[in-house]
Amino acid sequence: MRRRSGGAVWGYLWGIAKFALVVGCIALGVARFLPKREADERSKQALAEVEKECAELRAQAAKEKRVTERLRYDDGYLEVVARDRLNLQKPGEQVIRFNEVPQGE
Repeated sequence: MRRRSGGAVWGYLWGIAKFALVVGCIALGVARFLPKREADERSKQALAEVEKECAELRAQAAKEKRVTERLRYDDGYLEVVARDRLNLQKPGEQVIRFNEVPQGE
């Protein structure tokens, strides 16, 4: 084995120390920003779910508004709804209802 001089050993150790410092900085950067990125992804996913639910509720509200407008201004539709849902009838009128039989019976 060859023996190194004191300056060469310190130069070798200084190179190892610089390499360890660079690797440590990279590891610290990854450890610091990786959880933040995962949290951002979870937030984006939660936002997408809320936006989807909001769009569904807006569509349902628009449908309910159309039905309300028809009930308010369309007498024919109001009569159909009153007969079907509320089982109302005109005076002297007899209503005959048929129950649907399930397909399997």
